[in-house]
Amino acid sequence: MANFFSLMHNEHTKIYKKLSTYIMIAILIALTIVPAIIIKYVNNREYGDSWGDEQYLAHLEQIMKDASEEEKPYYESEIKVVKYNIENGIEEGSWKRDAVSDMFSTFKEIGGENQSADNEDFTKIEAFVKNDDWRGYLNHQKEGYEKIIKESDGDSGYELVVDIIDMRLKYDIRPGTDIKSWKSDVLFSYGNAANDKDWAQESLKDMTPIEEEPEYFEEVLDSSNKDMAKYRYRLENDIKPVEENSQWGFMNEIIQFLAINLIAVFIAIIAGAIVAGEFGNGTIKLLLIRPHRRWKLLASKYATLFVFTLEMLAIALVVSFVTGGIFFGFEGIPTFLRVSNGAVVEQSYLIRLLFETALNSVPLIITFTMAFMISTVFKSAGLSIGLSLFLLLTGPTVTMILAELKFKPAKYLITANWNLVNYFMDDISLIPFKGMTLAYSVVNVLVYFIISNVISFTIFAKRDVAT
Repeated sequence: MANFFSLMHNEHTKIYKKLSTYIMIAILIALTIVPAIIIKYVNNREYGDSWGDEQYLAHLEQIMKDASEEEKPYYESEIKVVKYNIENGIEEGSWKRDAVSDMFSTFKEIGGENQSADNEDFTKIEAFVKNDDWRGYLNHQKEGYEKIIKESDGDSGYELVVDIIDMRLKYDIRPGTDIKSWKSDVLFSYGNAANDKDWAQESLKDMTPIEEEPEYFEEVLDSSNKDMAKYRYRLENDIKPVEENSQWGFMNEIIQFLAINLIAVFIAIIAGAIVAGEFGNGTIKLLLIRPHRRWKLLASKYATLFVFTLEMLAIALVVSFVTGGIFFGFEGIPTFLRVSNGAVVEQSYLIRLLFETALNSVPLIITFTMAFMISTVFKSAGLSIGLSLFLLLTGPTVTMILAELKFKPAKYLITANWNLVNYFMDDISLIPFKGMTLAYSVVNVLVYFIISNVISFTIFAKRDVAT
């Protein structure tokens, strides 16, 4: 065993003697830091100002001059709304703006039997605005929607609106966009998920047997139900979600979508040259005259690739953690939520991040295993790197296309199975073929892994180094 670790140490030293290794590390660090700068200082810039109330008022008054008799009532009402907002200093994004719009949509200056009722409604809403009583305004809205629901026998389409109002009142979520609130964002997402759920249910209900297969709508329905459960759980338990522009959000995005793919490219390059380079440089004979079994020599090279992969992942994790903290602020470990067996489960975000990183490393490992095999069999670094990168970059796209075409034999491809993390997400649509299970994909990956290594070690053990 000591000899084996000695061989690994030698291989590890060879990797770090190359200038290209340090260039790869520098690129990895740079591409981890640069996105934080872009997010912090470029994406958050303000690009000009929107129209102010005075400009909008002047625009409406200009339109009024050429408006038809049918259009004038609308513009007159809109002008009253803008003037009221200016006179009372109601800022853009405030819930009061919606209330003022409601005031002038119900108030009528012309005579008629509904005049007193409209004036009463106007006075009531204005009192909510003057007293900054957003709860009173929401309850007023709720009464109106419930009346419509009752008159339409529960098929008005306003049931979700009432549900959202109830959640605002229950969880103390002030309406409007003038005050930034993570609860408002979660409630907005809850509404979107609820709309998707209703749409999927209606689509399944209206579908005929000869139409499109229902799997897509069933996936949307399942995903929407899980999302709604998580959003409601967050509000009930006051669990703030991880934002993209935060330390942990940045770290997750960098690791899962940039660093792992970049590391896969770097490891494929090293794996492609780690054996073929010995043949190309003529050093393979010097290597084999040592008193070591051939399988042990090859195994030490393969194990070194694993170690180097772990080192690169560690660098990416540490740099993204520090960079995220510097640019977005250091914070405690947040809570991750997922749905398991119909119940929402809490999990440490750090544990979840490391777990996803481990599973997302499976394509990386398969890629350098393929590169290692091709390098060993064909003694060509160029061919090894080219084919392995082709697999990494085009394999997932080809698999997705075949899945869309419902070409079922494609489920045996390694690229259809190596994203094991998909089985631990709350979206079954990420699994490319219906009927695939975690056990099936694990076995598939192991088969490819074992066959590739058997070919590598068998060829290397029997090869005549003189040829």
